[in-house]
Amino acid sequence: MINIDALGKQCPIPLIMTKNSIAKNGNGEYRILVDNEIALQNFEKMAKQYNFTYKYKKHNNNYAITLGVEDASVVSLHEFNEQETSNTIVVFKSQYMGHGDEKLGTVLAKGCVYAFSQLDNPPKTIIFYNSGVKLLCEENEFIKDLKALQNKGVKIFACGTCLDYYQLKNKLLIGDITNMYDIVDMLNSSNKIIIP
Repeated sequence: MINIDALGKQCPIPLIMTKNSIAKNGNGEYRILVDNEIALQNFEKMAKQYNFTYKYKKHNNNYAITLGVEDASVVSLHEFNEQETSNTIVVFKSQYMGHGDEKLGTVLAKGCVYAFSQLDNPPKTIIFYNSGVKLLCEENEFIKDLKALQNKGVKIFACGTCLDYYQLKNKLLIGDITNMYDIVDMLNSSNKIIIP
């Protein structure tokens, strides 16, 4: 049995940890520890999607999930082929993902970038504007995941006007400064735009 400790990890990290382990180790039984019901539900969906056996036990506020993998070849970290992502642009127009609670929105934004960093064929470009530029100015796991994307050839851009507005130009940790003309040109020439 292969054990994966995903306690304290937010979505989608437990799934990605498990997929990486399955890709590395192949067929077998996997025991994953998680501490939230969302992760539990995600693993149930994953088991149905890939036809894995699935069971779990609850221990206090934690869950021990067991997946039986008979065909590891069905697991893929990427949903898009290279042609589809050849000119995909992701736009972060806010430091939060979605609307509602800001703390949750920050967690979602970080999880989204982590998930992109795990794709075999990530998007070509990520653009940050408005308060989204704030995500590029604080050393944290988010920056580490962006550096991983940059190492895969992803171009990262920050709106210069936005950095000036928030007085962050000197605090930019990653990415190139760009302007609205270039942003519009990139968006106009893209074959797919994703706004998380």
